This record gives sequence, C-alpha cells and structure tokens, in this order.
Amino acid sequence: RPHCATPMGRKPLGLILFCVVIAFYARSARFEFINFDDNIHIYENPHVISGELSPIVEYWKNPVHQLFIPVTYSLWHLTALTSRFLFGVIDGEPAGLCPALFHAVSVGLHAFNALFVFLILCYVLQSRLPSVLGALFFAFHPMQVETVCWISGQKDLVATFFALSAIYAPLKGRRFVPTVLFCLALLSSPSTAVVPLFAFLLFKLASRKMPRGTLLVWALVALMSALITKGLQPDAQLSVQVPWILRFWVVSDSLLFYLSKLLVPVGLAVDAGRRPEFIFTQPTLYVAWTIPTCLFIILWEKRKDARFWVTGVGFLAGLFPVLGFIPFAFQNHSTVADRYVYLPMLFAAVGLALAVKHITQYPLSRVAAVWILLLSILSFRQ
Repeated sequence: RPHCATPMGRKPLGLILFCVVIAFYARSARFEFINFDDNIHIYENPHVISGELSPIVEYWKNPVHQLFIPVTYSLWHLTALTSRFLFGVIDGEPAGLCPALFHAVSVGLHAFNALFVFLILCYVLQSRLPSVLGALFFAFHPMQVETVCWISGQKDLVATFFALSAIYAPLKGRRFVPTVLFCLALLSSPSTAVVPLFAFLLFKLASRKMPRGTLLVWALVALMSALITKGLQPDAQLSVQVPWILRFWVVSDSLLFYLSKLLVPVGLAVDAGRRPEFIFTQPTLYVAWTIPTCLFIILWEKRKDARFWVTGVGFLAGLFPVLGFIPFAFQNHSTVADRYVYLPMLFAAVGLALAVKHITQYPLSRVAAVWILLLSILSFRQ
C-alpha cells in the first residue's frame, strides 16, 4: 500500500503540517479587532459582550444581521466569556476583550482545516508527496490570509472545519455522523451548501460511491438552507439591480479576478471594490467573457477525464453562489472577496496534487514546492 494510505504514514506528516501552520500564523495573535464587521459581530454586539451564557439561546432562535449562523455566534460568545474568565476586562481593548484569544481560535481552526485537506487528499490520491503539497497550497496561499487573520472571517473557518469533517467521515466509513457535521457546517455559514456536490466529486475521484441516501438528505438540507438565506437577504437591499442578461459579464469579471489572483496573488484587499456598476466601466469587460467560455469548452473536451473535470467543476461550484448570477448582500461593496475562495481552495489543492502525481515527465513537484514557498513569502508579508 502507498505510504500515505496507512495510518503510520499519515499521522507524522499530519502532525508536522498542523504544527507548521500554527507556527506560520502565530503572529496574528498580535493583531487587533478591526472596524470592519468585528464591531458588528463581536465587540459592539450586546449579546456577545454581555458576560452571560443565556444570550446563546437567542442565536439559535433568531437570525442576526441577516444571517442564521448560530454555531459561529455561539463560538464567538464562548470565546468572549473565556476572555473575561482568563483575563478579566482588558483596558484599552474594545469591550475589554482579548483579540489574541479570538485570533488563536482562528489559527487553530485553519490548522485543522489544512490537516483535513491533507487527509482527504491521502484517501483520494493514495500518494504522499502530492497530498502534502496540496495541503500546503491550501494552508499558505495569500488569498487564505484574510479569512485566517480577520476575526469576522472565523465563520468561514468554522464552517469549513465542519464541512471537511463531513466529507472525511464517510471516506472513513461513518454513516450518521457526517450528516450532523454537515448541518453544523450550514449553521456556521450558508456558503457550505455546495458541500454535497464537493463530496460527490471527491468520491468520484476516489472511484467510490457515496451512499445515495446520505447525498439526498444533504442536498435537501442544503436547498433549505439556501432558501432561508435568500429570504434573509432579499434583492431589494442591493443598491444596483443587474438584469439577468447582463449577469454573465459580472460572472466573467469575477472568474477573471479569482483565476488571476489564484495564480498571481498580489494587490489583495478586504474590499476589492468591484461592484457591478464599477465592472461595467472597465475595459476588461470586453475580454472577461472569454474566461467562462474557454473554461466551459475545456471542461467539455475533458469530460471523460475525471481527474480534470472534477477539479474544475468543484472550484467553480464552490464560487457559484457569489459569482454574481445570484445577487447577494455584499455586492453593495464588491462582488469578489478573498474569503469566498477559502473553501473552494480545496479543489485548487486537489488540482495541484493531481498534476504533481500524474504529470511525471517534468519535475513538477519541485516547481510546485518553489511556487508554494513563494506564496508563503507573500502571505507572510501580507
């Protein structure tokens, strides 16, 4: 059996990966809260800073700020209580809370997510080096930094933790636990509604079949979550209503942004400012449409090669809810954001790992290692 397929092969590598990710992002513990959603969700949220356990019940009864994410709010609340218990009221900090504790939780979650990516790749590819490189790519790509180092981005970290757990559990033969984990993922962030498709694609890549009953339940729960989220964020709240016929260009611009930043991740920002009305004034509008067209043609031509189309479909499906076909609240600021790539980065990691494993006529593993090193340097500077 391949070394990575055995527990003795996975455990040491997984532990090393986990520790490296912790060490790399440890300095984020020195960062503060920022006045960009952190105030709304945490240090100006009367429930979170109340110092009582009872408000947790409210998160499970009612949506907060147009989101029903009770798992994430419960985690923020418990972290705030822990901060008060360990450090008391800290002078000079918003609401007297310790931001280092919140950042430590984020770094820990990201390390676990990178570990799950490694374990999933091991099961799917049955190969050690490609799995390690894929997990490192997921962990250290500069587009991941926003989610890890921004406390409000913790909802995507928590959701991804439960989503990857839900995908990994059936690979190990678990039956009922994965559905519970998937529900927790949806209750952490509705962006994980794409996980049923992710699981199907990864099982396909591993030449295994996911239990149909589990997949059907997941799909129904995901649809319910998507409908609830859409009901909480009606289109009427958007500053600009883009007609259906023009949304193709918004999607094209989003894909151009994400693919370019995936390959050359420079000039990243929390708010990219790419609102629909901005997009229609840019010269790139005239060439952006070629991106989805070419992707569709390539995926169609490679439809018989599961290794190829699984990667492409998975990455695009992960981004689909926030590409612009379906209006969403943050479009008032920007259609694109680094944090939207956090979970879809799983399939970018799958694509890199597959390339390293199957393209043997070139020293691709060395090229990938150098690229990941350069990405890590950019992330550290960021």
